[in-house]
Amino acid sequence: MSQLTRALPLLVGLGLAAAAATAGLAGPDGSTVQCEIVEHSQNGMRTIEAMVTSPKPASGDYRLVLESRGGGNSSNISQGGSFTVPANQTIAVGQMMIGDDARYSVDFSITLDGQSIDCTQPGALFT
Repeated sequence: MSQLTRALPLLVGLGLAAAAATAGLAGPDGSTVQCEIVEHSQNGMRTIEAMVTSPKPASGDYRLVLESRGGGNSSNISQGGSFTVPANQTIAVGQMMIGDDARYSVDFSITLDGQSIDCTQPGALFT
C-alpha cells in the first residue's frame, strides 16, 4: 500500500474537520445558535435583516455593516449592540432598508461567550 493511499483517509478527515470548524464554534453548553441575513423586497425597497435563532436563551453582541451604491448615490450604514434571544425563537437584531436597484455588500457578525462568528456566510452556526 502506498503512503498516499494510507494518508488519504487522514487527509479527508482533516479536511472535514476544517470545514466543520468554519461552520461553527464550540460553545460551553453545546447549544447551537444560528445567524443569517434575510432579504425582502417590496414597493421598490429592499429590507435586509440580521437574524439570530437559538434553542436556549442566549445573549451577545452583533455588528451589521452595509455599503450600497445605486442611482448615483452611495451610503455606509453601521449598526451594533447587545441582543438577547429567548429559547426556541428567532429575532431580528438589526434591520436596514435600501433601494431595490442598489448594489450592496453586507457584513454581519455576532459574538457569544467571547467567540465570534461571521454570519454573512449562509448557514452560519455557533455551537
